[in-house]
Amino acid sequence: MNDASAPSAPMSATKTPEEPQRTDTGLHIVMRALLSIIAGLLVADAVKACVSALTSDGPKSTMLMNAAVAVAGTIFVTRVAADNFLYYADPDVVTGFDDYLVRVSLILLDLISYASCYAIVARISVSEKTPILTSAAVRWTITYATAVELFHAIWCLIALCLLHLKTATDRPVREPWLRSWLLVSGVSCAIGLVLTIWAWVALRPGSEPVSPCVAVGTLVVSMTSAVAYLGIMRRHYIRHRPV
Repeated sequence: MNDASAPSAPMSATKTPEEPQRTDTGLHIVMRALLSIIAGLLVADAVKACVSALTSDGPKSTMLMNAAVAVAGTIFVTRVAADNFLYYADPDVVTGFDDYLVRVSLILLDLISYASCYAIVARISVSEKTPILTSAAVRWTITYATAVELFHAIWCLIALCLLHLKTATDRPVREPWLRSWLLVSGVSCAIGLVLTIWAWVALRPGSEPVSPCVAVGTLVVSMTSAVAYLGIMRRHYIRHRPV
C-alpha cells in the first residue's frame, strides 16, 4: 500500500515550479514578429527617403537641405525601432498576474507609435511630384515625433503602474529600465511640445523649401536626442553574461 502511494508526492512537487509561468502570455513573441515586419519596412523606407533626397534634382543647396531633414527623420525612426527590439528581446514579465488586457494595450500603443513613424517617413520623402521638402513637412515631422515620445511615455506609465512589477521576477532589471525610458520619453516629449508650438507658429505652410537654419537645426536636434537616449539607456542595454 505504501509503495503504491509513493509516486503521488513527486507529481505534486513537479507542478509547483511551473505555477509562475501562467503569467507568460507569449505576447512578446507576437510583438517580435510584428517588429520584424514593421520595423524592417519602416527603416528601409526611411533610408530610401535619404537616398532620394541626396539624389534629387535641383540646386545643390536644396538637395542638401532635403537630405538634412531626411537624415534627421531616419535617425529618429531607427532609434524608435531599435529600442523596441531591445525591450522585446526579453520574454513577458512574470509577476503572478496575467494582466492580459494591459499587455495587449501596450502592443496597440506600440502600433500607434509606428504609424506616427510612418507619417514621419512620408513627410521626409521626396518624389517627382514633391521634389523639395517644405517648412510644412518639417512642422509635421516635429509634430509626429513629439506624438511618438508621448505614446512612449504613456506606455511606460501603464507598464509601471499596471503590470504588478513589485512582484516581477526580474524587477531589479525591468523597473529601472522602464523608469529610465519614461524619463527620456517624458523629457523628449516636453522638448518636442515646445518645438511643435514654435514650428506651428514660425513655419508657415507653403511650397517654399526648408531654410538652412531649420534643416540643420532639425538634424542637430535629432542627433542630440539619439545621443542623449543612448547615454541614459546604455547601462540597460549592456548585459554581462558568463563566458
